[in-house]
Amino acid sequence: MKRTIKYLLTVTLLTAGVWVTSCDEAIEMPGPSGDQFETVAGTYGYVRNVLEPRSTTTLELYNSQPGTTEIYFGMTRPAAKTMSVTFAFDATALDEYNRSHATTYELYPESAVTLQSDGRTLVNAGSQTSSPIRVTVAPSAEVTDGKSYAVPLRLTPSDASVTMQAGEDIYMLLVRDMGSIPDASKASGIKIISCMEVNDTNPLNNLEFTLKNSGKMLVDIVVLFASNMNYDAATGRVYISNNENIQHLLDHRDTYLKPLQARGMKVVLAMMGNHDQAGVSGLADETARAFARDLKNLCEAYELDGIFWDDEYSDYAGGPGFVYPASSEAAARLIYETKKAMPDKLNLVYMAYAVNTWEQQIPGLLNTLPDVDGVQAGAYVDYAINDYRMADFPNHNGIRWEQVAIYPEEYAKNVFNLIFEGEDEYEQMREKGCGAHMIFAMDPTRANFQEPASGSSCTQLQSMQNIAVHLFGDQLVWSGKTYSKDW
Repeated sequence: MKRTIKYLLTVTLLTAGVWVTSCDEAIEMPGPSGDQFETVAGTYGYVRNVLEPRSTTTLELYNSQPGTTEIYFGMTRPAAKTMSVTFAFDATALDEYNRSHATTYELYPESAVTLQSDGRTLVNAGSQTSSPIRVTVAPSAEVTDGKSYAVPLRLTPSDASVTMQAGEDIYMLLVRDMGSIPDASKASGIKIISCMEVNDTNPLNNLEFTLKNSGKMLVDIVVLFASNMNYDAATGRVYISNNENIQHLLDHRDTYLKPLQARGMKVVLAMMGNHDQAGVSGLADETARAFARDLKNLCEAYELDGIFWDDEYSDYAGGPGFVYPASSEAAARLIYETKKAMPDKLNLVYMAYAVNTWEQQIPGLLNTLPDVDGVQAGAYVDYAINDYRMADFPNHNGIRWEQVAIYPEEYAKNVFNLIFEGEDEYEQMREKGCGAHMIFAMDPTRANFQEPASGSSCTQLQSMQNIAVHLFGDQLVWSGKTYSKDW
């Protein structure tokens, strides 16, 4: 990315469920993609989160306080008459979910889960959605801090003519008690993603930037850039290839990664091609599923919080287990299968405008992610990061502005956002409702951290000060401490 991550970008991620929406407010409920249900006569039902178009989402508990989210029942046709819907904790649904997703989640204690109105709500005649049901989850001494547990909620409509397809009658809420770990989230809800070029820079530098008034960390998500995917012709497998810098950080996670997570930051691994036919946009379906399982094992082994996708440096050529030419459909399948394999982890997607030939402006394949098995991109992507200098992104497909980052900044190349009169790019982020912003290659040991480079009027430090003021209404505090690359 430091070498060719062009001058543009987009992000998608939404950490589920700690926001509360009043049942008295008018809410536009998102529905499923049309391909998800058979196009035959009849009415099909489904359950979704109010703030995310998903049937599985994650709720994190902080400071020994309960967490809250809201869910609703939807139908593909308006109700002919007013009908009731009941949500109930159903432990038996977890075995089925774990089998179908190849997961091993344990139950969160039912006694710590409360459903508003005992889980009963109504769908009024002529409506396609029920009133939301608030789900409250209290901390429990029976769970392990930082581990994900499942709250399976089964819905039952009173109208027997409403058909529930396999899995659509279950809402799987994943719960993670963060214990004493602070929440890095700021009042504006905007997440700051620090994508670190770790071949050159120590990721611990993210620890030294906080906000004066809120006391929060400036950075929410640290991306280790980058690991690779490669093809082993002898075994016919696509495998994860870590260079010596990435592998050192993983092997010494207690030194370099755990301190970040202990301050509330998520640590995500970037994944990209590496000069052979393996790449984000070139795997056949079964190859994508196998690679997603490998990523899950890696994230679990090193306690990582997700994957950052970047489609660069692949020499797509096809062959058994691959597709050719590379396609957005193949990329979508890989990202979807990764989310399915580890729904409690983040999927961040760098939506490069041009992948290989910037002069010809060849569109990138990750900025037009289609449905997969009837599921829109907004449900399997958490944050979509625009290419540098780009204010919009080309294909929403269920991705909401709360999941998007525009105008990312590239500190190694002195690409800083504009804030002079008439072109306040931070203001545009706020106006659009962007939920994330990315900085790339932050490094306090580089010369342009405090002194402008030739031809530039801004520094890394000034940029981060601007972010604190314009996105959070706060002031940046830098401790002055720096971490060199010491491996």
